[in-house]
Amino acid sequence: MNKNKSYEDSVYRLGRVSAIIFFLATLMLPAMLWFKWGLLPTKEGFIAGISVIAVIIIPILIGEFLSYAPIVGAAGYFVMLLSGNWMNIKIPASIVALEATELDSNSEEGDVISTMAVATSAIVTEVIIIAGVLLLTPFSSFFEQPAIKTGFEQIVPALFGALYIATLVKNPKAAVVPTIVGFAIVMSQVVNSLFFIPVIIAISVLIATVIYKIGNRKQTIEEPSNE
Repeated sequence: MNKNKSYEDSVYRLGRVSAIIFFLATLMLPAMLWFKWGLLPTKEGFIAGISVIAVIIIPILIGEFLSYAPIVGAAGYFVMLLSGNWMNIKIPASIVALEATELDSNSEEGDVISTMAVATSAIVTEVIIIAGVLLLTPFSSFFEQPAIKTGFEQIVPALFGALYIATLVKNPKAAVVPTIVGFAIVMSQVVNSLFFIPVIIAISVLIATVIYKIGNRKQTIEEPSNE
């Protein structure tokens, strides 16, 4: 118990320190533009820009936190927060690792495996980016072909489509209703696109909770009859 507590404390301590350093590093560029060249937005422009960004980004961040953090765990979420590429690399890597090891993401073992998967994908991503920068010039004409561009645009839908099918096969009852409702919301535009993720997450959690309670109720009813 003490070891687990020590591990969690270390994760949160290092994660918070890293996040603070990362945040300060992101301020270096605008600070340099301000101090070296005197480029500074007006007070009205700054407030207007922050307001627009906040309206867009806050619902997205809340939805991503509620949906991603339970999958990747605390350490994995900190790594993902600092390295980026959440949807197209980190989340698929975590889900595939958990499925391959048949572990629950909420277990201690699952948390470690998920963290290892996210960290490994981050390292591999950096290596590929470095290789891509070095090889970009020789292969630039190849990547500019319309067919290649179209193919790369479908990478993220293909990844999440495959993950969705795997989830649908494992638990169709919990996946069908959110899929239908989500499709209806997107097509009808009854909800602003900024709130698609939070709304569909809420519906998914509600459906899963109902199915879980129904399953427990049936199990409770069957136990006395079996006795």
